[in-house]
Amino acid sequence: MSKKTKNLEQLFDYLENEKLISGAMLATEKGKPIFVRTLGKADVETDEDIQENTMFEIASLTKAFTGMAIMVLQEQGKLNSLDPLYTYIPEFPYKEEGITLHHLLTHTSGLPDYIEIFEEHWDRDLIAYNSDIIDYFIENQPDLIAKPDGKFEYCNTGYILLAEIIERLSGQAFGDFVKTHIFDPLGMSRTRAYAQRLEGPIDNYAKGYIYFKDEDRFELPDGIDEHAYVYFLDGAKGDGQISSTVTDLFKWTESLTTSKLVNKGTVDQIFTPTKLKDDRQSHYTHGFHIGMKAGYGYGWKLEEDEELGKIITHDGYGAGYSSGIVIYPDHDITLIYISNLDYSEGLLNKIHHEVMLEMENIMFERPFKLPKLQVVKS
Repeated sequence: MSKKTKNLEQLFDYLENEKLISGAMLATEKGKPIFVRTLGKADVETDEDIQENTMFEIASLTKAFTGMAIMVLQEQGKLNSLDPLYTYIPEFPYKEEGITLHHLLTHTSGLPDYIEIFEEHWDRDLIAYNSDIIDYFIENQPDLIAKPDGKFEYCNTGYILLAEIIERLSGQAFGDFVKTHIFDPLGMSRTRAYAQRLEGPIDNYAKGYIYFKDEDRFELPDGIDEHAYVYFLDGAKGDGQISSTVTDLFKWTESLTTSKLVNKGTVDQIFTPTKLKDDRQSHYTHGFHIGMKAGYGYGWKLEEDEELGKIITHDGYGAGYSSGIVIYPDHDITLIYISNLDYSEGLLNKIHHEVMLEMENIMFERPFKLPKLQVVKS
């Protein structure tokens, strides 16, 4: 056992003993896993353990798959990422603003985020689908928050529109397209687009829990008002709603250095941060590291560090789930983290980010610490 693996074991032994997290974690070096760990319960009621093939909702890690699907269509000659949005959804408003697919991919369209809008205006007894979200924008035309390329503003709406374009151009449902063109070619047999509240149960699937630590109580988010969106936005796909396993996500990250899905030039385009009108190509969105700003490509955040070199990363969050991927291409190191444990106190969810930072410290042979979680009293 290498020193890195030994230290990772120490970190996760501690986390398991302290019952601080639940999920699956993987660290790779030179294309091979040097550490895989699962801990916690996929189902608290049945006492089912999490395993390497346990599926989790990966939330916004979905965006990288949506971005790749768009680039598959580009290589098929069906679109260009610089095309205007109205070319493919002509009924959508804001034509005069010149919003392109590139703007949607890089969160620079200026469109407001539909999630906040639907939390305020949607009937929470009804499940919204992508078509409902698009219809709302057509009928109500909420104001843009900026001109395209004017600023970076994380926007789930853009990825709903991209999923719609994928369906219109391919003639396939979003989930079928990513399965045919991404999951199947990579052998990702435990990955799919999945709506938990609309579809039947999947074997070995991790339920996402809200954990009330001071009471040692687990609760599903569906009955908690602040997390009600898990029900009424369950039909939305493209910005989230893909479920996967830690081993399938490793197949995904490894493919990004190959031409299995698209050619190298297209991969380079995916990993090139966009440029804003003020010429900033970085330092306009938060990256993986505290205090370090990043740029944004097609479904990925992109950092540059003097010591670590280029960093390709993204995180995901949905009530009950946290996830993250960090790739260090200059060192051929990858970290993958998926969890089905959310905390009733939002600040406590920083534990997920802290754990990944400590995984990085270990992989780069720097001093690391054991994260601590304060006890919250109600």
